[in-house]
Amino acid sequence: MADNYLEKKMEELRRGKPATAPRARAVPGHVQMRLGARRALVVGNAYLDFALRLSRIGVRTALATDADVPADSGLRLCPQADGTSLLDRLLADWHGLDLLVADAASPLLPGLIDRWHRHRTEWPHVSAYGGRLLLPFADVRQGRASLQDAECLADTAIAAIAIPARQADAPTLLWLSLPQAAILNQKIL
Repeated sequence: MADNYLEKKMEELRRGKPATAPRARAVPGHVQMRLGARRALVVGNAYLDFALRLSRIGVRTALATDADVPADSGLRLCPQADGTSLLDRLLADWHGLDLLVADAASPLLPGLIDRWHRHRTEWPHVSAYGGRLLLPFADVRQGRASLQDAECLADTAIAAIAIPARQADAPTLLWLSLPQAAILNQKIL
């Protein structure tokens, strides 16, 4: 039966009928997004839901957290204190990073930014996506300071976006990680 189906499809292609990709079923009230082969590092216990959503839509996701996360979650896990060493391992294993989410007040943030910047300047192979640094903050001063730390990324096609922590829910972070959000580079929302 499968042979007949394949033969029929091949015959249609030979006759010039375009192949159609199967469409996902639209669910009312839901937006379906595909981010493709993206690589993300999420730092912090507060962003577990976001990391799980990224993993479910096919993004390679690592989570630096101290929270208990099931081993079958699809996330690459490490303790939060090892965030910078995890980034080194991810850059070696994944040959890059597309998305970094870290709290603006995280003591790991300057080291993570510096290491990502060094990787982008040493390995200037940048995907069309560029990159996204999402910085949820509790205090506006923290948001501004984190954006100043991230200014070194401007020459590496990485857009830095600071967002108030109260608005940093999973759907908002997911929207900000889309390629269209690059216009918000170096902004506080």
